[in-house]
Amino acid sequence: MNGNDRSLRMVEKTLEGIADGGIHDHIGGGFARYSVDEKWLIPHFEKMLYDQAMLMLAYTEAWQVTGKARFRDVVADIFAYVTRDMRDADGGFYSAEDADSEGEEGRFYLWTPDEIRAVLGEDGDLYCRIFDITEEGNFEGRSLPNLVGRSLARIAAEEGVSPEALKAEITAWNRKLREARGRRVRPHKDDKILTSWNALMIAALATAARVFQNAEYLRAAETAFRFLTRRMMNGDELYARYRDGEVGIPGFLDDYAYFMWACDALYDATFDGSYIEKMRWAADRMIERFWDDDAFGFYLNNRSDLFMRPKEVYDGAVPSGNSVAAYELLRFSRRTGEIDYERYVDHMFNAFGDEVDRYPMGYAWLLSAFMIARAGTKELAVVTETMDGAKEKLGALQSAFLPEVVTLVGDRARLNRLASFTAGFNTENGETTYYLCEHFRCRRPTTDLTAVYEALGLAHNH
Repeated sequence: MNGNDRSLRMVEKTLEGIADGGIHDHIGGGFARYSVDEKWLIPHFEKMLYDQAMLMLAYTEAWQVTGKARFRDVVADIFAYVTRDMRDADGGFYSAEDADSEGEEGRFYLWTPDEIRAVLGEDGDLYCRIFDITEEGNFEGRSLPNLVGRSLARIAAEEGVSPEALKAEITAWNRKLREARGRRVRPHKDDKILTSWNALMIAALATAARVFQNAEYLRAAETAFRFLTRRMMNGDELYARYRDGEVGIPGFLDDYAYFMWACDALYDATFDGSYIEKMRWAADRMIERFWDDDAFGFYLNNRSDLFMRPKEVYDGAVPSGNSVAAYELLRFSRRTGEIDYERYVDHMFNAFGDEVDRYPMGYAWLLSAFMIARAGTKELAVVTETMDGAKEKLGALQSAFLPEVVTLVGDRARLNRLASFTAGFNTENGETTYYLCEHFRCRRPTTDLTAVYEALGLAHNH
């Protein structure tokens, strides 16, 4: 948000290192849970759904800021993996794949040069050189494909081909290797479907769909969301888990907070007001069931008869329910103008401030909410008489990294239903009209989209 080049370099170096390392499944896509070394080379081979979602978000945002094609390609790689290997027939996403198969950790993912050559023939030697497949191996006598310390551009130059041509060859080779690997004994799949993790995956898919204007990503997000609403919701209850047709366990804080996140991201990708209504539904039930009126913040569970009701705010492998709740209640309040919801967020900042101050690195998502709240949001209301082409018209805004901007799009009646502060907003001369506001104090309306982009610091041809 503030153009800190050093911070951006740190992010790029980290994401490029993760993408190069063995923690990245270069053949099958997706990422393992964590690396056991400083080079991202050897992972603990378990794959978690939530890691795929968080990394999809990270690489999407990195592309928004840098425009680097590598980051966009990693997003596509994660999408291919989760939709091919981690998706239920009805569109929900499974939880994890184990690290072990045939009693050995990582066996499914490891190769010898002879195994590579058996699949790729005379191309096998080049593949082994590119991806560090050696006789001695890099993990217990076998090799995990990786690009650590390797430059595809340099290898392409040495081979006398363009980087694009080499990349196309690698894609074809990996397809063959993936097919061959598929005949191995696969690690066990944890096929339970969790509401919170699915909502996180939906948020990541919807964000990538918006940024890259990708209809396939959006279909996957919407299908998974329909799975949640049809299978995990019953009357006034959101349930936490599903497996083999059985739904169980009333939802926890994380389920409701992450459900709000999914709704928020889907609205931004579609401008479908039903997602705002579902977001309100989740917010109201979350407050009713988990809010602590005495010490503030949200409890993890809804059972007042339990000996302990934990209240977690620490952001670990995924953001805590409290952090996501703060972020999404803030966005909901700013988008709709319903400021009562933001009062809960202010209470949370005050209640958790001392804890966060002792170890700020452990509360990154909550601090993101705090930063946006204090820096201030911009509300962009787009009044249009037709939704046809609305997303395409706003393409630069959709693709840009503007976490401080919340958008509403629709005709006058639709906007008034979603946000009372838009009362009186109209189109001018029948043209799509833009109202850019800060803290609900709005500039003069305009039909000139270029002027809006300039006010937001965007070039129209972003």
